[in-house]
Amino acid sequence: MAGSVNYFTMKKYLLLILSILAVSSCGNKEITPKTDSISGPLGKYYKIVNRSYTPKDGLIYIEFQRIEDGLPEPWTEKCGKKYGWNDGEVEPEFSVEFLDKNGNIICKTKTRELGSDHFLEDIDNLQRLIDLNKGETCSICFDLDSDEAVQFSVSSSFEYHPEKVIVKMSAADESKLKAMVDNYQNMAERIIKKQINDNSLDFSLWGRAQEYANDIREFMGDYSTSQRDRFNNIERKLSYSVTFGPQKDSLDFLDENDDMAVLSGSNWDSMINEFENIVDKYINVLYAYQNGDDFSTDEISDYLDKIDVLSKQLAQANDAELTNTQKDKIITLANKLNNM
Repeated sequence: MAGSVNYFTMKKYLLLILSILAVSSCGNKEITPKTDSISGPLGKYYKIVNRSYTPKDGLIYIEFQRIEDGLPEPWTEKCGKKYGWNDGEVEPEFSVEFLDKNGNIICKTKTRELGSDHFLEDIDNLQRLIDLNKGETCSICFDLDSDEAVQFSVSSSFEYHPEKVIVKMSAADESKLKAMVDNYQNMAERIIKKQINDNSLDFSLWGRAQEYANDIREFMGDYSTSQRDRFNNIERKLSYSVTFGPQKDSLDFLDENDDMAVLSGSNWDSMINEFENIVDKYINVLYAYQNGDDFSTDEISDYLDKIDVLSKQLAQANDAELTNTQKDKIITLANKLNNM
């Protein structure tokens, strides 16, 4: 009987050891590239280093080697090699498909995946990749959400964001624009004065002012003009007055460097709600960008400007002016931004 007990005990421990070894082996399974070639526009300039790769903790570092100097057209040497999505910057990106033993795609990932812990690391590594000399290598991190992968393939995309050509507006157009901004300022003054005197908003005039502001923006285009800052200042003051009520400096249109006045306690809810709205729109645009949807970099810049202004305004609040609920909401929104 003792012998039987020892046999079954030994068998139990043997099975346990085998299961542990199996799990350990699965967690360190090596994955190889299906091919060292990269599909898409960057395939002429880079390839995958053809070797085995070992995933760890849901991540895999894939090694890229530069095989040709330069970057895809319309890029040229004079364009520079700074990574990013602003004017004058280049944007190489890579996508990875992981395959099981039957060649089926089981998961996909890409560089700068929103929500990944290595989003900022990806930006640094993509810059390193751009700066490689022929024959040099660097590794980029990708998420791997399956333990069934045995192979992977890599595709690429590339975009060069050209510098905007700044053309100075002609004297005749500058004069016409000044008259348009004068008219817009007159509209803004009438709207704000009615708010101050009657505590009411002239929605009809406000609607016409918005349409007129669009006409001014269209007329200005990308031209260099001395009226741009003046127009932006008037529009900012008018928008804040309509949204939050007139401030003590709402009619100071000629002072382009003044700060917004501190709001009264009754307006903090409106400002926090506006802050939340802008933050959500900004995040949605970033998600749209990650999904490859069309978007304007000017739109992102506009949201960032608004976030900056509202952040400064909220920072002026004293503890006594804000409720605990308001404070918690501001902290939540700030964390939301910091996690992007």
